[in-house]
Amino acid sequence: FDLSSYLENPVHDILSLYRFCHQRQFLDGNDGLAVEIVLELLPSVGKDERRTIHGIISKGCRDLYTDTRHTKQNEKSPERTEILVKWSRQGSRGRKRKRNSCGKPKSFKCQENVICVMRKQKVEHLACIKHLCSIVKCGTSDI
Repeated sequence: FDLSSYLENPVHDILSLYRFCHQRQFLDGNDGLAVEIVLELLPSVGKDERRTIHGIISKGCRDLYTDTRHTKQNEKSPERTEILVKWSRQGSRGRKRKRNSCGKPKSFKCQENVICVMRKQKVEHLACIKHLCSIVKCGTSDI
């Protein structure tokens, strides 16, 4: 399916959608990566066509969440319809898990190993492991 026939500025919007889908890391937005993108639709696009657009985006990348927003710049201007594209919770969780302790994606195979001996007294076992994981910046399954 072709999205360009539905978009107000197809070259810019499709390029930004491509970049958004292929950014390999997910942080909180303070690192310069987009948290969401906005696709501006033509005024003639109806509800059934919007449903088709949502389907096209979700088929292209399952980890994306889409939502429709209606905006008006001022009272005299016509209402504009936009589609917001964000990472779903499951998708962002999966990308976070792919990162390892050195901050690079797993494809780079970071070779950091930490060996430690922990002595605990009057502290629950899982609480110690969780605290250790937060210090070492790894998952509990990695210990």
